[in-house]
Amino acid sequence: MLSDVRIVNGVEARIVEENARGSVTHYYYTVGADGVRVHGILRVPFFVSYTYDPPYALLPPGDFSVGTQLAEESTETAEHLLGLGSEQQSFSSQLDVVGFETVTVPAGTFSALVVEQRRGEPDGTSTTSWLVEGLGLVKRETEIGDGISWVDELTSATLLPEPGGGAWAALAVLAGMAARRRERTRH
Repeated sequence: MLSDVRIVNGVEARIVEENARGSVTHYYYTVGADGVRVHGILRVPFFVSYTYDPPYALLPPGDFSVGTQLAEESTETAEHLLGLGSEQQSFSSQLDVVGFETVTVPAGTFSALVVEQRRGEPDGTSTTSWLVEGLGLVKRETEIGDGISWVDELTSATLLPEPGGGAWAALAVLAGMAARRRERTRH
């Protein structure tokens, strides 16, 4: 986890570091009225930096209650940091807030908000994320269009008292807001 910020496309974005499957990735995101947005990604061991214009949503804006959907278009620019040039590609993204379910990972068993995101051509990536209040992202299943897939799970954690306290904490706060909305609609 990093507590730093970086300017990406003229916007101050929070940096979250993920260590998974033997590699390090930095995500640059913002949380605001337009939802949780990814502005850029740095794949450290591959020396590739990605920026997104406009930034794509991890969680939609406003009331992202169960059933909320968001379709977007974005352009990804990949810059090879070893002087190998850059590439651009457009993609579409469909995000769905699926519901709440109990998920068990090595760090424990949690009630989680489930969000699915499908990215159109050229790669056809599909990701399902489980978000828990006070923790953030606890599980993510990713499948790439050519049949390659993997699962990332939280192995240990400490509940976070405030959104600035750890990786994906802003997502945890938003997941908690969704859980409270769900409770209000039950009564």
